[in-house]
Amino acid sequence: MNRNVDCFFVFSNEETSQKLVDQFRESALVNQVYVLVKKPVNLSKCEQILVEENASCSTIRQIAKLVRSDYALLALGDSVFELGQGAVERLIQVADQTEAPMVYADYLESADGKLIPHPLIDYQLGSLRDDFNFGPVRFYRAEVLKAFRYENYEMLKFAGGYALRLRASRMGELVH
Repeated sequence: MNRNVDCFFVFSNEETSQKLVDQFRESALVNQVYVLVKKPVNLSKCEQILVEENASCSTIRQIAKLVRSDYALLALGDSVFELGQGAVERLIQVADQTEAPMVYADYLESADGKLIPHPLIDYQLGSLRDDFNFGPVRFYRAEVLKAFRYENYEMLKFAGGYALRLRASRMGELVH
């Protein structure tokens, strides 16, 4: 497996965000780490992308222009998360084996100092819900983001993530 991934996530605070950058950097398969910020912050071993809205179409288009790897890991929500051991490697493995345009996974939530399993449901073909829970991380083939660049969604200020998911669903089965 000689694939690589560019990672994009939303800044929460310096300590938590730096910890996540360092977790991404532990994987030899991570090419670049980008942090979406409203204003410049003090982080190392990553690049910062100034954005107005985290999941707007213009932000997704910015991300699409920056992707240089086979895959892009996007965490565009406000929830704080940590990667499990081997998470990036497993996402690449599933994406390679299934040839899915987008992969998403169950996750663990931290509540009162305990980790609680949060299983997700399988995506239903034709689902139009904009509140479907894909978890905090979505893993895309670079081709999906490149195709999105040419979609005409400029008027969607808050629905870029939704539009990207629809684009992915038109390119193949979304895998959980």
